[in-house]
Amino acid sequence: ILDEEALLRAATLVKENDGKLAIYRKAVDKFESQRAQYNIAVTYINMNELSKAKNALSKVTEDADVYNALGVIALREGDYNAAVRAFGDAKSNNAALAQILVKDYNKARTTLAAIPTPDATTYYLLAVLGARTNNQQMVTSNLRQSFRLDANMRVVAAKDLEFAKFNI
Repeated sequence: ILDEEALLRAATLVKENDGKLAIYRKAVDKFESQRAQYNIAVTYINMNELSKAKNALSKVTEDADVYNALGVIALREGDYNAAVRAFGDAKSNNAALAQILVKDYNKARTTLAAIPTPDATTYYLLAVLGARTNNQQMVTSNLRQSFRLDANMRVVAAKDLEFAKFNI
C-alpha cells in the first residue's frame, strides 16, 4: 500500500491526464491530501477544463498556490483584471503577464525585476514590455538574454507580433 507521498510521486510518472486524475483522487480519498486536490485542479487546467479546475480549487483549504492557479485560469479565460487580483503581489512571470495585459507596465516591470531567479520567459516578458513602451534597446537586450537561456525562444519571438516593428 502506497503512502501519500508515493501516490503523489506515482501521479507524476503517468503521462495520461485521466490516469493522473485517478491517482490524485485516490490520494484525496485515502489521505484527504490537499496537495493532491490542488494537483487535480492543475491537471484540469492543463486539459483546458477550467470549470472543473475551479471546482477542484474550491475544495483546497490549505494551499497558498490556489491564487496562482486561479490567476492562470483567469488568464486562460481572458479575464486579465481577475488574473491581476488573483496573483496579488506575487513576483512571477504569470503575474507580470497579467499586468502587461491590463497595461500596467510599471507594475509589470517591478514584478519582473523582483523575480528571484529570472528565466528565459522573464527576459522575454521584459522584451514585450520594451516593445509596448517603444524601447528598442529593452527589446534587443532582453530578447538576447532570453535566447541565451532558451534557444527555442528565438522561434517564438520570430512569430510574435509584439516585435513586428522591431529589428530582431
